[in-house]
Amino acid sequence: MRKNIYLFNIYHLLSGLWLFSPLAVIYFQEVCNSYTTAILAYSLINLTQSISEVPLGVLSDRNGRKTNLCISAVLLCLNMICWAIAGVGGGVWMLFLGSVLRGVGISFMTGTDAAFLYETMADLRRKKLFDKVYAKAMSYNQLGLLLSAICATVVTFYLPLIWLAWLSVLPTIGLIICTSLFKEPKSNFDENLSPWEQMKKSFWLLLKRKKLRSYTAMRVLNSGLVLSIYRYEILYYAQLIATYLITIVRIIMHLSGYISFLLVPMVRRFNFLQLLFLSSLGAAIVRGIAVAINNSLTPFLSAFANLSYGVGVTAQTTLLQKEYNKSLRATMHSLSDFLCGFAVTIIGYLYGLMADYTSPRVALSVAIGVQVIIAMLYKQLFRIYKK
Repeated sequence: MRKNIYLFNIYHLLSGLWLFSPLAVIYFQEVCNSYTTAILAYSLINLTQSISEVPLGVLSDRNGRKTNLCISAVLLCLNMICWAIAGVGGGVWMLFLGSVLRGVGISFMTGTDAAFLYETMADLRRKKLFDKVYAKAMSYNQLGLLLSAICATVVTFYLPLIWLAWLSVLPTIGLIICTSLFKEPKSNFDENLSPWEQMKKSFWLLLKRKKLRSYTAMRVLNSGLVLSIYRYEILYYAQLIATYLITIVRIIMHLSGYISFLLVPMVRRFNFLQLLFLSSLGAAIVRGIAVAINNSLTPFLSAFANLSYGVGVTAQTTLLQKEYNKSLRATMHSLSDFLCGFAVTIIGYLYGLMADYTSPRVALSVAIGVQVIIAMLYKQLFRIYKK
């Protein structure tokens, strides 16, 4: 069972090796020649993910974690192939097909991966160390993203973006191999529940449990905003620096993210809601100063906002895993992800519209203001639940 932990680290390293991710929205814009259509292609991922999230979470609880993770790896491989084909004549519709495959592939994975690790730790009787082990795995994910940014910098200096799209297929083949080696952890699923009863009970528990309801609502809002900022802030940076320098910004960003997960063992003695407040506020302050400067230094300074990312993600995941019903862990997380998908789609589309009708800088400034509000809400939750 310990092998699962090592493989889980490799799995997240390979997940981060989406080599053209630092320039994905620019690649999409080159394919479809429209900011709004490029963002729509991204938003389609979240919409598809939202639709398939809950039934695939049900499947994870009923049939096991390994099956879902294996199917996810195959779909993500097909997704990368479609996006690469879009750049050599496949056009917008192949881009959209790739987005649909990615959305479904992510649905097979989200919730299942954290449940897989939590149940593995339970089998090893090490549940109290979940946040520490999870943070280490996520640091490997950031390391993968860091290596992707370095690769993107080198390749795009000499070659067009389409080369990165094809190279991104290779790590997904590694994902297929890695997931096939996982060992299924012990299941706590109640086989007397029908799929409908499973979803109904999960939804009821999300509404009934006050803490879980609060944590889920904040996760939905925060995830929608943070992911939109991550995806679309480069539209603003592209106005300030050359394209190849954007990948250097991503290198700094993911190096900061990697360090942020390494900080988790040092701060885990603090209340997780305090950590969420400080991480959200810290990121907003750094980005706000960067946008106010509004010159070629802006993207590089903004990248350091990611120093708070790992602490926030680990705190949020641990809070939710502690509150989930042990037999419905993936289904409950999928319901949360279902709402997150709609939040990302709506926020991302509004971000795109604002960037089109005003400017990418104004869109990012508004997003930073909302992030400050989210930080204040986390502070209020800490006052309510600090006991």
